[in-house]
Amino acid sequence: MQGFLVGLEYFFWFLVILSIVVFIHEFGHYLFARLNGVRVEIFSIGFGKELLGVTDRHGTRWKLSIVPFGGYVKMFGDSDVASSGADPQLDQMSFKDKLVSFHHKELWRKAVIVFAGPAFNYISAILIIVGMFWFYGKPATDPVVSQVAVGSPAAAAGLKIGDKILAIDESQIMTFEELRQAIALNTGTQIVLLVERGKKQISLKATPKLEKIKDAYGNEVNMPILGIAAAGGTLVKLSFIESVTQGVHETFAISAGMLKGLWQIITGNRSTKELGGPIKIAQYSGQSAQHGLVSVLWFIALISINLGLINLLPLPLLDGGHLAFYAVEALTGKPASEKFKLAATKISFALLISLMIYVTFNDITGLIR
Repeated sequence: MQGFLVGLEYFFWFLVILSIVVFIHEFGHYLFARLNGVRVEIFSIGFGKELLGVTDRHGTRWKLSIVPFGGYVKMFGDSDVASSGADPQLDQMSFKDKLVSFHHKELWRKAVIVFAGPAFNYISAILIIVGMFWFYGKPATDPVVSQVAVGSPAAAAGLKIGDKILAIDESQIMTFEELRQAIALNTGTQIVLLVERGKKQISLKATPKLEKIKDAYGNEVNMPILGIAAAGGTLVKLSFIESVTQGVHETFAISAGMLKGLWQIITGNRSTKELGGPIKIAQYSGQSAQHGLVSVLWFIALISINLGLINLLPLPLLDGGHLAFYAVEALTGKPASEKFKLAATKISFALLISLMIYVTFNDITGLIR
């Protein structure tokens, strides 16, 4: 019974956090559609049958739908909620309707409207991270070794207590947190550490080892381990300007890490079992809520970055696919054929559904283990 109640709590927070992130994304589309004179017919959180809704004075139906995994904005002139193509009756529209039809707008306006969704995800993530850095401070522990685990890769490499790590593979390290992020993306390949020992700088080679550890929420995860620890943790208070610059940097560093991890999976250097789906997101949503507001805000920022980044991938059904079509149209002077768009959309749909099934299977097998 207790497990069931915990599951309900996790699912509740999953709905709350996902709905916030989806609303931010879709509101970006909605706002810039309105600013560019496009009539928005539907703004939905979720898919399928409407649970409740209201129609505003502009004719937009704002609603919550029964399937909570996502949302959409349907603009006037779209053939369906996925914006996979134009209405077949597009050319028969009256002049008045053409003025508010998405598909009758200039190419650059359509691109701006489509790009606004992912952009709002990134803007919201930056605002959250900037706010946390400004109000709470940024973790900034000196990259000085205080412990070396016996038999660890760090011990084998010759790292000693008191060593200060200056760089990893020629990339400068300013904090222990940056070192941890760099090691987390390692796939068992050798790294070169530039270390300050006393008044000397020396280079040491180490190969992180994959081990099962517990994350901040107590979940077992496979992580590359070097086998060192720093002394305590430090929060550094930042000015507003510093918070903004560091917040922007942190957001795009997270994006770069996500892209690198995705590329490692595509190239076979990282296991596809590390991909998580809705069950894992629900689990982490509930666990973040149990750790307080800061943890929830941080998780919202991470999910928002993830959603923005994924939507920029050049796949039909995603914003990046539409932007890719617009780029081709801008270069060639003519749009891709509806037949090609339809075929590409079907392939993209099959890939995305297959991926969803696979990551959900990963989640279920992870729970069983």
